[in-house]
Amino acid sequence: MIKTVCLFCERKHLHFMDLKNDSYHIVCKKCGSYIVEHYSSKEFKNSHFAGKIHGIVSIIKEMNYKDITPIVGFDKHDDGISMVTFERMFKMIPSAIEEKADRVLLNLHVLFNKEKSILTIMKKDISFYYSESISEMEKVKKHLVENDYAVIKNHTSDILNNENYRFSFFDDISITEKGIRRIENLKTND
Repeated sequence: MIKTVCLFCERKHLHFMDLKNDSYHIVCKKCGSYIVEHYSSKEFKNSHFAGKIHGIVSIIKEMNYKDITPIVGFDKHDDGISMVTFERMFKMIPSAIEEKADRVLLNLHVLFNKEKSILTIMKKDISFYYSESISEMEKVKKHLVENDYAVIKNHTSDILNNENYRFSFFDDISITEKGIRRIENLKTND
């Protein structure tokens, strides 16, 4: 029987489609949209990549922000299918806090071009920050704020009789002028 949960977070996903070529298209609210082969979905949990789930999800989300739904798995195909292997995604994960912060800035730039100037995200969405733990995520946030690249504060919304109510589980994030200059510098050097 086919397991209709996200390969990475194991939550029931928003959308699941069985594709003809023994692959599945999964859209998860937490982990993004991706296509995975049946073989790869069975073998992933026993692989050494299973310990880097948040980093791999970061790469999937980054691709989704650019309107790309990656085909993920273990092996490259000779049949012309362009697959992003788990090995390749693992190598794409930034390691230093500064690199993680730069990638967050570049993703924010893409998202702000699609949306508005303030983005509301889950406070503990560690994959958004290319992190494997809450403490690492906090270091990335601290780097962004202390270098004046971004403003991150508690999300506020007008609900409950128009009283300003704080959502303790969301952050509002925006890019500063210095952050925009940093993005321009990163794009120039890329």
